[in-house]
Amino acid sequence: MTKLYIIFMYVLVFSDFASAQKMENYNEPVLCEPESSVVFRDNFFGKDKAKHFLASMIITGGSAWAAKHRFGLDTRSGMTVGISIGLSVGIMKEVADNKNPRKQYFSWRDIVADIAGVIAGSIFLAW
Repeated sequence: MTKLYIIFMYVLVFSDFASAQKMENYNEPVLCEPESSVVFRDNFFGKDKAKHFLASMIITGGSAWAAKHRFGLDTRSGMTVGISIGLSVGIMKEVADNKNPRKQYFSWRDIVADIAGVIAGSIFLAW
């Protein structure tokens, strides 16, 4: 049952990755009144935030479970490993987005979705 759930979550997160290239890019810059100012649309309840949430949940839960059951760590240490890996991956992704010439911004809303996913993963999937 657990393997089926993980496969379902994986498909849910990555299913429309190819079609995302065809969608209207919601990260396109919008010029404000002063021409030097650029604002990015960053919908808080969009597909991107759901992907951040689910990916962080799966990474955190899977890492914590593996640390406990595969590497023999106690519950507290396993949870620490899972949370650390989940947060690190989310932050590294945003740093990479900030350096990406197409995006060039660090989304705090993505970090919030990552943190929510880490909390959910540590509660629901770790054990």
